[in-house]
Amino acid sequence: MTNYSCSFCAKKNTKLWRETHVKNIKLKCADCLGALDVDQDGKVPTNTGSRTDKIGSWIPAVPMKDDEGGFWGYFSIPDTDAKWWRGLSSK
Repeated sequence: MTNYSCSFCAKKNTKLWRETHVKNIKLKCADCLGALDVDQDGKVPTNTGSRTDKIGSWIPAVPMKDDEGGFWGYFSIPDTDAKWWRGLSSK
């Protein structure tokens, strides 16, 4: 995807996250989200000691491969697209 870049610092070739339920979607990289402890899978520690790929209210921004430029819902990301996202750099 050619336009897959952070809306704040323009970083490309990295994992990006998006807010849910907003009309004007902005994408943020881990650095712009302030996620210091993000691992290669795009996960950060939680208060309970587990790890999650959600950063605050931001979820992985996994693009749909269509002409409309939409993003998959958190629970409907196909395995192949999730694998693509996990393969991107986390920083």
